[in-house]
Amino acid sequence: MGSKSKHVGTWGIAIHPEFQGQRLGLKILRKIEEFARDKGIKKLQAAYISENKSAEALYVGKLKYDIEGRQRFSALLKNGKYADIVLIGKILDKDLLKKDYEC
Repeated sequence: MGSKSKHVGTWGIAIHPEFQGQRLGLKILRKIEEFARDKGIKKLQAAYISENKSAEALYVGKLKYDIEGRQRFSALLKNGKYADIVLIGKILDKDLLKKDYEC
């Protein structure tokens, strides 16, 4: 990707089960977004396993990330079942939406 995607940041987090339910994910992601904005990052992206409904509630529900795609059957879970990987993104710089866009 190199210089063509230097405006994009990718993150990933995992909260140990012992510390879940304390809003740590929300606090960490707000700090990530603040840091990214300070560094001139215009878009953040990440992925989560479709079975993780609390991740979806946080990322898509509370933090307003957009679902940008799915990689079907791309995750093999501990129970032997397969799940999708959900690709998400969030535009941090709303001026980016006003610029020419080539799809």
